[in-house]
Amino acid sequence: QNRERLLLFLVRTIRDEVEPDRMLARAAAAIAHATDAEGCRIVTLTEKDAPSHGAEFGEVPAFDIENAALCDPTATFPIAFDAPRPGMLSPTSYRGRQNGAVSIWREARPFDPDTRDLLVSVADQLGIANEQIAVHHRLLHLSTTDALTGLLNRRAFHDKLNRRFARAARGQEKAALFYLDLDNF
Repeated sequence: QNRERLLLFLVRTIRDEVEPDRMLARAAAAIAHATDAEGCRIVTLTEKDAPSHGAEFGEVPAFDIENAALCDPTATFPIAFDAPRPGMLSPTSYRGRQNGAVSIWREARPFDPDTRDLLVSVADQLGIANEQIAVHHRLLHLSTTDALTGLLNRRAFHDKLNRRFARAARGQEKAALFYLDLDNF
């Protein structure tokens, strides 16, 4: 029942939450509570397969097991780890391509096999969420930048300019605008 409730919550959150950061934050909190974990971390992989911060819940211990595990082609998952706290990690994937990882940990007590199975099921759902986030970021980039120059397009430039002027008008920051006109460019 716990597994079904958590998976249903994750599916609804992935479906209903448009903002990627809030989606992953809600998922991390739900995973930690459902697994009786002290904390949860969700890591996403960028297009260049570099680990990127996704979301964290709880006090994050000073370990970086995701980076090591995601770069190890011989690793079997989910993996259990002990330092500095007992925990487990499972990769997330979409259509056979690894796109992140989810890890949980808690003080002193190791996780049981049921929690291991639950983490694997959760990782399957998070793989879909990580892919949706990657598509969201690609679309955002395409809609705000010029394909030829890589600079902000007119709409994005005006939007950013208006936000900066509004902050400057409130006295939160100083601003200057330089305009360069290149003839015959």
